[in-house]
Amino acid sequence: MEANVAPQEGVVSDCDGRRLRVAVVSSVRFTREVLEETLERDPVLTVVKACADLSELVATSPNSETDMILFDSRVPGGTEAVRRALDIVPGLRIVAFAVRETEEDIVAWAESGVIGYIPDTAAQSDVVRLVLEIYSGEQVCSGRVAAGLLRRIALSAGPSRDAAFPSTALTKRERQVAELIRTGQRQGNRAQAEHQRRNNQIACAQSFRETQCQPPQSGC
Repeated sequence: MEANVAPQEGVVSDCDGRRLRVAVVSSVRFTREVLEETLERDPVLTVVKACADLSELVATSPNSETDMILFDSRVPGGTEAVRRALDIVPGLRIVAFAVRETEEDIVAWAESGVIGYIPDTAAQSDVVRLVLEIYSGEQVCSGRVAAGLLRRIALSAGPSRDAAFPSTALTKRERQVAELIRTGQRQGNRAQAEHQRRNNQIACAQSFRETQCQPPQSGC
């Protein structure tokens, strides 16, 4: 199951009709060049800068020159680098890419201040679409990750709140994710119950045949 929150506004309207300006940060030159080439193929995007270090980008490029920064999550100390960059320029819109989609990693990057992430399982052909979705306010993630984020929100809300799904503490987008998770869980529970019922029927039938075939004297 995937949790998918609808975008708020289109990318073109957000950028006043101009191309979305993206900066790429990765310590691996090959990664920077491949990502830049991939993004430049789309007429909506343009890569304005490619750097090996996030601090270098922050020092040389004012926030007004970029709409989004794609930051390689494999850079050592990446979450701390994001925090330092946001301390210097609070308005930066940083997206981590090549992120391992585990609850621990996603929570760590979310707490660092990124606005979204691209998982390390994403295909090259999906990068542009994911970049545009994140910029317009949409983030696709697995149900397991969404549930982990909601658990973290519930725990931070304190013991006096409902620890399962504290709707009063959630934003509209978080409530949408929670409802998707509930729907997926209900469907999964029904499927599991049906599967168990069929297994029980098979086991009963097999037991019945075995009982019939036990030869008390001359066989079945």
